[in-house]
Amino acid sequence: MKFTSKVFFLILVDKIFAEVVVNLSSDGPAVLDAPITFTGELEGVDDPNKFYKWQWYDRGAMPNHYKETEVNSNITAMNYTITYNSKQYDSSTYKMVLTLFEYEFFYWRSIGKAEILFRITRELNGHLEVRQGGSLQETLSGESIISSIKETQIEAVFHDPSHFLDDFVIRYFWFINTVNYGMTQEGKFAYNFTKPGDYLVEVTAIADFPSNDTKNISDNRDMSDVSLSFNPDNRGISVPQGQPKKEVKMAIFQKKIISKQPITNITVLGEQMLKHGKLVDLDISCSGSAPWLFCWSIKEKGYNITGNETCDTPTLLKTDCEFPILWYFRQSDTYNVLVILNNDVSSHIEVIPVTIYDVATQAPFGIVIIPIVSSIMAVIMIITGIALHAHYRNRLAVEVADFDFGHAEDEELQYKSFWDRLRESFGNHFTSDLESEGSSVSGRRSVQMPGPVGIGYGSIT
Repeated sequence: MKFTSKVFFLILVDKIFAEVVVNLSSDGPAVLDAPITFTGELEGVDDPNKFYKWQWYDRGAMPNHYKETEVNSNITAMNYTITYNSKQYDSSTYKMVLTLFEYEFFYWRSIGKAEILFRITRELNGHLEVRQGGSLQETLSGESIISSIKETQIEAVFHDPSHFLDDFVIRYFWFINTVNYGMTQEGKFAYNFTKPGDYLVEVTAIADFPSNDTKNISDNRDMSDVSLSFNPDNRGISVPQGQPKKEVKMAIFQKKIISKQPITNITVLGEQMLKHGKLVDLDISCSGSAPWLFCWSIKEKGYNITGNETCDTPTLLKTDCEFPILWYFRQSDTYNVLVILNNDVSSHIEVIPVTIYDVATQAPFGIVIIPIVSSIMAVIMIITGIALHAHYRNRLAVEVADFDFGHAEDEELQYKSFWDRLRESFGNHFTSDLESEGSSVSGRRSVQMPGPVGIGYGSIT
């Protein structure tokens, strides 16, 4: 029995402190005179026989709004819609409070509470969306980065979950860097930002009821002669006297657009066919708007680009699109260098083939050319020597003789040819035998002078 009491106590404590969660949200912000809807959700209810009370009230609004609803536990979600009239309220930030009560015996016990801030505005709520090729161009900081070579579509998008603007006629006045580009009946504008740079796009939207529509005008006035005037220079709107302000809404949306030039003019400098042992040294450069991200890797021969290539650890280039590729291949073959380049508006993927080839072993240049040159020089020298020898041999005749210049007369010194001397020698020989027979002849050889008479000399005793 004691154990049963403990179990009952634990069940009771768990029942009392069961976790109940109250969630609260809204579809705001909302413009004055347009409805705003709050949604409450109750989580953690598991008893179908319980009754709950949903209590709604706002803070900061005068007069405020208050609502209570009693339902059973089958209903775990509820909406509450309020319209803040422009005649009673102004644009501001308010707070909605939702409190949940559970009926216990004879009283309502609070089991959960949630609060949410919401904004009520005088101007229409929305923003500008920038697209190129159907893709939304939006950064985390709020501006849009677009390509300078593509057409840009700009659209005014309203936040109007209650379709409050469905019965309004809206006119749009477009400005780029404070220059008026005219009016459109639709909230779309196309423009080519061909010059890279920063732009401020602004649209002024004016919404009013058509002049022939009187069923939605609260005071049932005839609006057929009512028109709006707009000054595009100061973006000012004037409402004619007598037109209800609730029937005219206005908005000004702005968007910063950054136009950038895509990557173009990819240039590869350096040898792509190298002898084995040389270092691959390529310089890659491009044009386009900074900054750039790049990476490169070595792929197998025959690699095909898939378009899904990405950089795991890209390198950032801030000022110039120029970077080197240095690599050494140990084996001779054809390789593919995959290069990936990106900037904010374009991507470029390129495969650069590099071929490493072997060179056949050859004798050094000096071993081949020196013997050939030496042989040619030797032949030239031999030919030159023979020619010189023949030339001087023809010009010079060398003769050897023993002359007695001390006793010779002038006639003895006259020039005689070889045959003259030979003939004279034979003549002197025979003459000397006839005239000096039996006499002693000196060892000195007589020199015969030309003429018929010879002079002979005997020995001195």
